[in-house]
Amino acid sequence: MTDFEKKQRVEMIRSMEFIARALNDEELLVGVWFMNGVDDGGINENTTDEEIFINYCESEEQFQDLMACFARLMRYATNSEDKEEDEDLKKGNGVFYTGGLVSKRDERYYS
Repeated sequence: MTDFEKKQRVEMIRSMEFIARALNDEELLVGVWFMNGVDDGGINENTTDEEIFINYCESEEQFQDLMACFARLMRYATNSEDKEEDEDLKKGNGVFYTGGLVSKRDERYYS
């Protein structure tokens, strides 16, 4: 594996972790990401790239599984059994919370 590929994998893990923690659904975060992805506290501001690589992406199978877990997490985050809530989630409304704001689609930009 090249240094570039190693760097890509680490950046992907950091990105997935950041986005997962921005989910506005703690049950989903705990039940899917913490249980099958990155443990709570497994990555923090002091975690080095080398630690992330060794713990999460040195094994091709583990890295592939983490990416698939993240994809499922995003699918679960935008689906609901409640029809009204499901339509809202599919628009992205209420899916993420970060920087003091919750995601909300601005309907002015869509027809």
